[in-house]
Amino acid sequence: SFDMVQLNDLTKKAGINLGANGSGYVDNYLVLHLFLKNNNKINTLFLQVDIYSLNSKNSFSNAFHTYQFLPYWRDSLIRKGLETFLNKKELFIWNYAPPIRYFKYNKYFSPKEIVRRFQLRHSYNSPFDKTFGGPSNDSKGVHEQQDNFIVKSSQKRDFDELDIKYLNKIIAICKENNIKVIAYKAPELFTRQQSILNYKELNDQIEYLLSNHNIPYIKPDTSIETTDGYFTNPTHLSENGRKAFTPFFAEKIISIGK
Repeated sequence: SFDMVQLNDLTKKAGINLGANGSGYVDNYLVLHLFLKNNNKINTLFLQVDIYSLNSKNSFSNAFHTYQFLPYWRDSLIRKGLETFLNKKELFIWNYAPPIRYFKYNKYFSPKEIVRRFQLRHSYNSPFDKTFGGPSNDSKGVHEQQDNFIVKSSQKRDFDELDIKYLNKIIAICKENNIKVIAYKAPELFTRQQSILNYKELNDQIEYLLSNHNIPYIKPDTSIETTDGYFTNPTHLSENGRKAFTPFFAEKIISIGK
């Protein structure tokens, strides 16, 4: 949602981004737990709270990045978070045969991939091979292409109890570590909002939940959400969108801090 360099310049703060793309609150909580466990310190946490992050399983393609947490298996909080996304068979095998944990998620050095490359005699026929799994020049600029913004259907949404539970855990761990939480809603195209039949009801619930914890809630200006050119798709800002939203967000942060 932000241009981090611009945000730091405008607020005179040193900010970092701890979030992974499309991650839910279980992922967010475990990242924050490890970050603080490694003796890192922050004064304020800016936390995205919206109808999508509160139903991450149905909103994001990969709401929990299991493979990122496998090296921390012995940490009880990490393992408890992992258990939600693993079946009993995986839990049993991974507990007693630790190396097997890494085969499922290893895309370059998995046995299947090694055999495939051996058969090809190391001929680099794909961008994946050329970059060892990193971004290729072929994909440059893809994220700035605009999708079709026509919303063809209406729907109702709801919240996931697991996301609510871990949102509260994030708030709790911040209180324990004297970290101020400021929540925000990322911009989304107005036509997208209109397609969700209970949109206002859900957002009222979010505001009520946050007010119970005395957490400020920053919502984007309507001029951003009604401008097609600020979006690459209905829920993601383009570069121009980030440049428009960042000063607005910085001004709100400064105002809250006064």
